[in-house]
Amino acid sequence: MARHKHTKQLISHDEQNAEYFYKYTNFVELAPICRDDLVILPPKLQRALGGIGPLILVYKMTTCVHVVDIKTMRTHEIASPKYWEH
Repeated sequence: MARHKHTKQLISHDEQNAEYFYKYTNFVELAPICRDDLVILPPKLQRALGGIGPLILVYKMTTCVHVVDIKTMRTHEIASPKYWEH
């Protein structure tokens, strides 16, 4: 799961030949969690996920985070935008 940002900056241009030279920058931020991590959820995210407990276990990382509540063994998915918001 990652966030991506792409920027383009004009470096110089040649008016006679209509050539433009750009500098491209890619920024990728990876989630700092991985499979089998024990995570403590903030209270706001707990309520958004239906009142699950504060301790969860990550069992799969794809485009979203798949977690298991360690008390009730219910599974949940945390979408990428919601993860980066909290």
